Amino acid sequence: MTGIIVKGNFPTNTIKSYVTKYYGEYDMLDAQWKPMFEVSSSDRAFELEALTDNFTVIPAKPESTNITYQSGQERFNTTYNHTSFGGGFQISKEAKDDGKELDLITKYTRQLGDAAKRTNEINGANVMNRGFDSSYTGGDGVELYTTAHPVNSGTQSNTLATQAALSEASLEDLCILVKKMKDYNGNFASIKTDALCIPPALEFEAERILNSVARVATANNDLNALRASGKFPKGFSVNQYLDSDNRFFIKTSAQNGMKMFDRTPPEFSMDSAFDAEVSKYKIFFRNSFGWTDFRGTVASGNF
Repeated sequence: MTGIIVKGNFPTNTIKSYVTKYYGEYDMLDAQWKPMFEVSSSDRAFELEALTDNFTVIPAKPESTNITYQSGQERFNTTYNHTSFGGGFQISKEAKDDGKELDLITKYTRQLGDAAKRTNEINGANVMNRGFDSSYTGGDGVELYTTAHPVNSGTQSNTLATQAALSEASLEDLCILVKKMKDYNGNFASIKTDALCIPPALEFEAERILNSVARVATANNDLNALRASGKFPKGFSVNQYLDSDNRFFIKTSAQNGMKMFDRTPPEFSMDSAFDAEVSKYKIFFRNSFGWTDFRGTVASGNF
């Protein structure tokens, strides 16, 4: 909705002791995108992160022979282009003066802040929502979740070869996949699973799988290995902005996985149109969401 807020937009705003001042508002939840992302500040127009080689092993050195020297190089880079966001509202002097019962300025200034939070929620979740989309590629030229990430000796996977719904077995398979991950040159990467991210439809199933002492949905009195071994030390989080009820996502301990660069935190400002007697309130911020190292996350789900 665009235009100017005028007093006619709020016919009840002059009624004394109006009961429900903020009808239709809901408090925002804590940022649902944060459990899956590393947050970094930025002071540049864009950020560029490069993936470089690692050394493999140190070869044996026979007596009196020369040491073997290894080389290294940049393999690919990821560019984070910051997006600018800006929005606001305008209100006439009459609506401002007559709207004291509803406190329109406080109401809609808060709404600007909530809208900024909601924007980040959508953009953060979309990294995962589009993670299996072959047209949405990262620095290595393929989508975030695939069995075909290019490495020095072929390909590597951060998703199951056969997609599976959330279950004890599928989580175990992904934990094993993470344990077997290697760096670009084939060294074991020593990565662990950290946290699970799920849509609302899977919340109760995740609770049963991760927090039951014994195994779920079995007559056997076996230990819940996922819980006992602490495979998800940061537990699980629910993200309302995930667009599939079946896909689930895991954050690993790999550095520089899914990232958010905060270039300009939200800034509020106010101005006025002198002749029209209209006040203007706006918010502006800049940031970018993406990923550098695909090993920072694994995922699966029925499609």
